[in-house]
Order: sequence, then C-alpha cells, then structure tokens
Amino acid sequence: MRWGCAAFLAGVGIVLPLQTQSVNAQLSLHLYKYQYAAKFACGPVTPANSTLFEPGHYRTVINVHNPNRQSVPFVYKAALAGLHVDGSISPFVNDQTGPDAVQAFDCERFYALLNLPVMVNPIDGFLVIETDVQLDVVGYYTALTQQAGTSLTHTSIDVQKYPPRDISPKALCRANFKIDLSDPNNWLKNDGSKPVSVAPVGNWDTTRRWMSYGPSYTSTTAYVPVQEYSYELLFCSCGRGTATITNGSVRSDDDSVGAIGIATLFTTPTGTFGSFNASLYPAVTISNAGVSVAGQDSFVITVSNGGGATGLSVAGTLTLSGGYSGACRP
Repeated sequence: MRWGCAAFLAGVGIVLPLQTQSVNAQLSLHLYKYQYAAKFACGPVTPANSTLFEPGHYRTVINVHNPNRQSVPFVYKAALAGLHVDGSISPFVNDQTGPDAVQAFDCERFYALLNLPVMVNPIDGFLVIETDVQLDVVGYYTALTQQAGTSLTHTSIDVQKYPPRDISPKALCRANFKIDLSDPNNWLKNDGSKPVSVAPVGNWDTTRRWMSYGPSYTSTTAYVPVQEYSYELLFCSCGRGTATITNGSVRSDDDSVGAIGIATLFTTPTGTFGSFNASLYPAVTISNAGVSVAGQDSFVITVSNGGGATGLSVAGTLTLSGGYSGACRP
C-alpha cells in the first residue's frame, strides 16, 4: 500500500491520500539490473504455414544457470515476433534458482506462456529474463529438415550464449523525458488494466481525446452505476530533478458530479479545481513542478460519476527533467 499521491475527487471536494492497493497488488515497482533476451524458434514449418523458415521441425531449449553461492530470484516472459507488427507479450512470471542450479525452458513452455496450441504452428521470438544478479543464459537449437528431392533428413544443432544487458535506472535514464497525458495507454484503471480510447458522446468536447473504462461505459443507453472511476498514470523516474506538466487540462464527461477537488502529482498539489462537467464548464488547467521519487511516481485522477456514460479527457505533457528509468510494469 502506497500513500505518495492523492485523488482528484470531483463531487467530493476534499483531498484524501489515495490507497492504490488494488492496482499495486498487480504491479511490481522493482526495476531489475540485468536483462537477457534469448532467441527461440519452435514448431513444424511447411510451405503452407510459414515463409520465414525453411520447411522442417525446429526446437529450442534455453538453459538458465545460477553460478552464484546464493539463490537468485528472477522474472521471465515470452515475447512473440509478429510479421511486420508487434507480437503478443506474456506477463512476467516470478521464479527463483538455487546455487549452481540449472533450469530449462523449452518450446512447450513458450507456447504455454503465449496461450497458443503446442507445436501446431511455428513461432519465434524472445525469452526475456530480468534479474539483479548475473546468470548464465544459453540457447540450444535443433532443426530437422529434409533434403530436397530425397527422403533423407538432416539434423543441425547450434548453441548460443547470451550476455546480460544493463537495464538499471542509471543505465536507462533519459533527461527531459516526455509523457503524453492524453494517451490512454499511459494510464491504468482500478484493476490494473488500461482504459480504452473512445469517441466522444453526448455533450463531450469533440476536439479532445477521450478514454473510458470500456466501450460499454460510453453508451447513453447502458446503465453505469454511480461510483468513482480512478485513472492512474504510473511510471518510474530516476528520482532526481522535477516533474512538470505543461499545457495540462482535464475534462470529465457531462454525467460527472460537479464540486471542488485537488489533484496531486507525487505529494504536491497540481491545482485546485472547480467542477469539470464538460457540458457546462471549460477544461480545468493543471500545472506543477514537483520532486519525483524513484519507483513511487504516480498521478491519479478520480471521476465521481453521476450515472450514464463515463469518460475522462486529459491533455498536456509530463516532462521528467532528471530522466525516465522505464515504466513501472507488471
């Protein structure tokens, strides 16, 4: 449970510390020091199901060895390669390996992580491993192919050792990093998932970009309970410098309950707001410079909805003068 931020309570008119346990229970604020990206290629390849590989049968085994004298925790995920587009990425899985122990990750595991039928169609991508202590990561690759024009088969084997990449905050810091506040992909809902981009409905300002909890939450005929909808911008700075919002403004939909509230970035108020009912009032302006706290950076806006459709529109740019060390991620 974290108390480093507060909520904009439109309709309540008070400032309270925001308990973000429902979100943080699913998110890890820990940024590991090292990352390994080990290639995998798996499955049966025919001219009908792939043009990326020669016809044959491909398998991968990734070995992870702990050369240390103590157990080492690590996380791993599978990232699928898409053809000219981003492929799917599995959530991180927590794991641990004992002193001098070795774990093997095979094709069956990669298919399972990606929720795909095992060895039905070919896949390729990366097994991504992150840890605070260096490990030995080695890929073992085999391919069984048929020689053209004959019934003979050929087996090839390759072994590849993967070096660690330093992804610590010090290595990743980029000064004056900018975050677009209008992008729904930069925000989280109460359950830790992302809001969706929606078209304006009713009296919503058509010149602005809007987000909501889901497409059904913008229907004028669907009933939406009277409740609060929290949107949290969660990120990790390098823990120095300032965080400044420029050209910032907020609007909620025309079913939001009007009142006075305060939003905070870190622990510094970004401004005192009046009602931000979109049909009656102009967008409220937000501006602030606050000292960031590494791994505890959050900006929260809570819309108290009066029923019917619900949506939020945020404009502006958040600039981290001291640098950005990666998104706080699951």
